[in-house]
Amino acid sequence: PMPDGIAMDFSAGYQALTLAAAWIGWIGAGPLAWLVLRLFGARPPLAGLVRLACGASLVLVWTFPLAFLMRSPGASAGLTLLREFLFALVFAIGARPLLEQGMRRGAWVLVALILLPVWSIGMQFLPEWKNLSRLSMKNPSTGLVAPLRGSVPEGTFRVARWTLHGKSEEGLSQERLALGERQAVVRVGPGVTVVDVHADRPTEDSSGLPVVPSEAAASLAAAVPDGTPNERLHNLHTLVRSRIRYERTYFPGDVGQILERGSGDCKAYAQVFAEGAAAMGFQTRVVRGMLARPDGFWAHAWASVRVDGHWNDWDPTSPIPMPDARYLRFSPPKQASSVFEGEMAIFTLDSLRIEPLR
Repeated sequence: PMPDGIAMDFSAGYQALTLAAAWIGWIGAGPLAWLVLRLFGARPPLAGLVRLACGASLVLVWTFPLAFLMRSPGASAGLTLLREFLFALVFAIGARPLLEQGMRRGAWVLVALILLPVWSIGMQFLPEWKNLSRLSMKNPSTGLVAPLRGSVPEGTFRVARWTLHGKSEEGLSQERLALGERQAVVRVGPGVTVVDVHADRPTEDSSGLPVVPSEAAASLAAAVPDGTPNERLHNLHTLVRSRIRYERTYFPGDVGQILERGSGDCKAYAQVFAEGAAAMGFQTRVVRGMLARPDGFWAHAWASVRVDGHWNDWDPTSPIPMPDARYLRFSPPKQASSVFEGEMAIFTLDSLRIEPLR
């Protein structure tokens, strides 16, 4: 399952643009197949393959409305793979009469069932080509976002000014960065956004997605001793850290699988802690953002818990559970017109700077 905070509700215009790119890719599959088959020694008529590609692309007609109904990431990915498989299958069956007798069937199956779906899925990245060319993530396996401007002091601080350089208005808009009294956007200009973070001020809302506790989370919460709300959350924090070993590589899975494996990245820690807190009766969210450290700015995930009428941030990945001003949170978009309006937006930033004010 996809972790909370990644799922987005895409606009109808973006869905239509992606499907149009797929359709163009399918029509272009005819000339592509002709070129590849020529390399294998076959001489199919180009006009026949183009007509066949146009006819096979009619599978898009009945999948088009389904794309607007299946809004979850898993359903959308499943529909995409099914659509590509059906197109390749129809194209392969229809193209057989067009092939010369000397064409080996194995080579044709390879072309149709492997090359054509890869080509079509690649065409669907065209709506994101501009954003893909601007990716500044230094290491996808680590989550390092952007190079430092200046330096990040050691230790923690309560108030800090974040300066984001790049076309952040395309992804991390002012609405996504403002967070009540905790985060205030103080300046927005061409290519720069300045945000003041006050860790000692309450968060008015969580700006995250709610979680539903699983059976594994309920069993974990049952091991937390009674006490005040803060005592119980601190005990849960300690318990989660004792059950999970930090491993930067992300492994998809639910809370039960994470606990059974005994390792995970910050998303795994946040999910286990948030579901455990929810099982204890707290209103919780999993939130996304960035963490400034002396070695750079890192994509990060943590939890937000409502205690005594106020939302409080908790970072179960860290031995210090209460995030300070080194944490910058961004809220998920209400409706996205690009995948880069979600978590990927931070990786289009050119550089970041943080200045402790207190």
